[in-house]
Amino acid sequence: MSLDALQSFLLAHRTDLMTRTTEHLNLVALALLAAAAVGLPLAVVLRSRRGAATVFLGFAGIIQTVPSLALLSVMLPLFGLGRETAVVALFLYALLPVMRNTLVGLGGVDAAVVDTARGMGMSPAQLFWTVELPLALPTIFAGLRTAAVICVGIATLSALVGAGGLGVFIFRGIATSQPAIIFLGAVPAALLALGLDGALGLAQHFMLRYPRRVTAIGGLVLAGCVLSVWRPGTDAPLLFGFTSSFVQRADGYEAWRKHYGLPALRYNELNSSLLYDALHRGEVDVACGFSTDGLIASYGLRPLVDDRHFFPHYDAALLARAELFERIPALRPLLEKLTGAISEQAMRQLNLRVDQDGVTPEMAAREFLRNWTRAAGIDWQEARANNKRFDLDAPDLVIGAMITTEQYILGSIIEQLIDGATAWNAELKSGLGGTAICFEALQRGNIDLCPEYGGSLAMTVLKTNNDPVVMSRLSDAGQLNAWLTAEFARLHHLAWMAPLGYSRSYTLLVRSDDSRFIEIKTVSDLKSRIEGLH
Repeated sequence: MSLDALQSFLLAHRTDLMTRTTEHLNLVALALLAAAAVGLPLAVVLRSRRGAATVFLGFAGIIQTVPSLALLSVMLPLFGLGRETAVVALFLYALLPVMRNTLVGLGGVDAAVVDTARGMGMSPAQLFWTVELPLALPTIFAGLRTAAVICVGIATLSALVGAGGLGVFIFRGIATSQPAIIFLGAVPAALLALGLDGALGLAQHFMLRYPRRVTAIGGLVLAGCVLSVWRPGTDAPLLFGFTSSFVQRADGYEAWRKHYGLPALRYNELNSSLLYDALHRGEVDVACGFSTDGLIASYGLRPLVDDRHFFPHYDAALLARAELFERIPALRPLLEKLTGAISEQAMRQLNLRVDQDGVTPEMAAREFLRNWTRAAGIDWQEARANNKRFDLDAPDLVIGAMITTEQYILGSIIEQLIDGATAWNAELKSGLGGTAICFEALQRGNIDLCPEYGGSLAMTVLKTNNDPVVMSRLSDAGQLNAWLTAEFARLHHLAWMAPLGYSRSYTLLVRSDDSRFIEIKTVSDLKSRIEGLH
């Protein structure tokens, strides 16, 4: 990227960058100040109680071992979407370095110095404030600086629970395969960590010289962070829920909003797995989901009709390395039998079996294969599919699947079909982050094939965002699939196979029991409602 292009890029994102940086700083500052307010006094109290100190440090140490995403997920039902969940999780992560360093610093004061101060007639309070605390200050600040750097890093994940911050850019970039957007979040986060570390270093330096002034400045910072949490009422009456990819995509939020003539909307960016829960619990009013997701029926959500036909059809199909079919020629005819085998209703039912009935994706895939292989005349042995060979050094092929229920099911269908109908041994590698990651894995040979969606590949891999000709093809499934087949073969030596039979399209959703939307059936109706509420 040239200097002029970089300048233009930063200017185009300057407002959003300032907003997300402020959000990130607020999250970290609130968590760090809370950890200091709790951890410092607690450590002072516990320094003479070794047993209790061990218990508290052990608890804080256990929290440190919990993966960040897991802790955020645990906090989510307790505090809901938004800043509170993120701040509580960051506070728990910051507690250990603050408490441990305070205990180590106070415990490391030379006993001879303490005895000398006592011999001079100092009271316990005088001894603490004038002798022990100043000597322990470097170690205490080292703990605060460590906690600050930890919080800056973990706070990037707060975007997944609607808390904002610089992680929003990172997840947008990952979802749409745009490294520049990833760096827009990652570089400021790194600079923020360095800045906070340096600022705390300066605070440590001046604390000994001007303790009252530094304390007063710290109080002002705390007041500023508290005030930043309070937000006056907004004139945007409805809160929307969108995924990061929908916000960033050329065929996403901005294009959709302009197509329908909607005003700027207030929205939270959420992980797709949290989007439906947020709408179900009333934490957002309208959400943009996917037409085949089982949680739509499970939570009693109602799709709004895309009456102006903005959203394209994203046909599901298999994307494979051409080398795979050269190596195993008999595999392609088997996989081609899946063409048109899964309707949108069938896919929705499979998702529902997992999301509502609680069966595993493997079981849902097995139920589908029992019926479909019999009807298709395929000699599929369920026992052979169940008895996988784990004695091999490596599988014959690896199937990739993204981190959604639907992808788990599709990956399991392909894996069990191959295991039960051929002598080949397939392995499913699920939980991949998105289209861009799956594509990179195919390019590097980490996986051999994966279920994908035509529109997503066109937008995020083949970079068709600004090509009006290709954009027009998105609404014509036949043209799009023919173009994808030719382009992937020509550019990447990949095979885009015929569609599986359904399209996973975006769809606007509301709660069926929400009285505000009883008369609203289409997106145009929603637009009229929004205009009436302003």
